[in-house]
Amino acid sequence: MEADGRGPEGAVSVVHTHLLTPDSGWSIGTFGALAEFSRDADEPAEIARTDAGGRVATARGALRIGLKNGVRVVACESPGGHGDGPTRSVAFCLPEGAGCVHGRAALTEIGPDRDAIRPQHREFTLFDIGLGVPHVDFCLRTDDAALIAEIRRSAGQRIVEPGNRVLEAIKEASPHRVCISALGRIEVYQHIPSAGRHVRTPEGPHTHLLLRLLKAVPGHAADAAIPPGFVACLTLYPAPGLSAPAAAAPNTRAAKSG
Repeated sequence: MEADGRGPEGAVSVVHTHLLTPDSGWSIGTFGALAEFSRDADEPAEIARTDAGGRVATARGALRIGLKNGVRVVACESPGGHGDGPTRSVAFCLPEGAGCVHGRAALTEIGPDRDAIRPQHREFTLFDIGLGVPHVDFCLRTDDAALIAEIRRSAGQRIVEPGNRVLEAIKEASPHRVCISALGRIEVYQHIPSAGRHVRTPEGPHTHLLLRLLKAVPGHAADAAIPPGFVACLTLYPAPGLSAPAAAAPNTRAAKSG
């Protein structure tokens, strides 16, 4: 397992440190569609470390990480807003081929979520909404019979379009969201934020699905920090006071105007 000179132990050690650190956050996704996981210091959590990473679960969401051979760890910086200092993150990247998952481009029923982090969710039905992005599967999971029937009526269709009827029904019902990459998964159990319904983004685990950004910049084209030929399959946001791993020289993205 390559990690820019740190070796496999170094990359896994970074994961272990931050799984145990409440104020560190994680994300899986792409430009315009991602899931984020974080937890509070006093929040009950089930945490387990493994040789390849580990998992953590709370009442609001869950995260599982499994690093693979060829992973590259890239320390990144981007300009902060409102006069803040730079935002630090750590991207766990794989070569484009190794970083691919399913890349489905239409709504697809997968079936019972046998890979769910919590056993009680493994009979829930999992659907891929069909982003058509090679390195992330953005999925929904529910045991609501009425919602399952509604989603099934649009199976095989491209639903990631503004005003789509089934997408609006999904927003209203707020099923679990599950973002899956080649290095792990994030599950979000909290409600879906909606400006139209005046539902704010919750603290802790949450998702974003911004269709205008998905259309504007496919994949990771917007992320100049990622090395050519690689995709970011997992991102860490270290807790304040913890330094990013020195796995690679920081890649600083130029500030965008407008």
